Amino acid sequence: SGKRADEKEKIDPDVVLFNANTLLLRLDDTIEKENWGIKIGVENLPDSLNDYWFLGNQIEHFERMLVNTKKHIQITFDSGHSLLTRGSLNLNTLYEFAKKKGKRVGNIHFHQNNGFIGCVGRGNLMELDQHRFPTPKGLPIFDECIRLAVKDRVPLTLEIDIAHYTIPSLSA
Repeated sequence: SGKRADEKEKIDPDVVLFNANTLLLRLDDTIEKENWGIKIGVENLPDSLNDYWFLGNQIEHFERMLVNTKKHIQITFDSGHSLLTRGSLNLNTLYEFAKKKGKRVGNIHFHQNNGFIGCVGRGNLMELDQHRFPTPKGLPIFDECIRLAVKDRVPLTLEIDIAHYTIPSLSA
């Protein structure tokens, strides 16, 4: 495109949300028409850092992206991303939104990180979202995620970055 790598394009959030909704509506219709038998999960994302803007870290984003979508477009809740959201978007608000709008939380990405602990000002989200093994002590919503998965038969996808762990050799 001829732009320097350090130049950032200004984006209009309203345009991006409109385009996301247009894409999701088209996908929903195509999945139905072509009988693909798949579901699309729109995932919550962490707060923005370093002047970037992310979709999916506010309930308003979900309201605007999912308007008029049907059964093929669902919600994916990411437990680690919720630890990197300073606002009101959490498991309960997203689940209540889904119920109110006739949507389904179709998958839970299950992992933990340290949240914003140790992050001063600008940070690198890739470093903050460590994808560590979830534990009841390290993930405040551990029990809620398990309860939702069991109650509503929502798959839990364990998202673990094995680079954080030593794998012992197996004995014969």
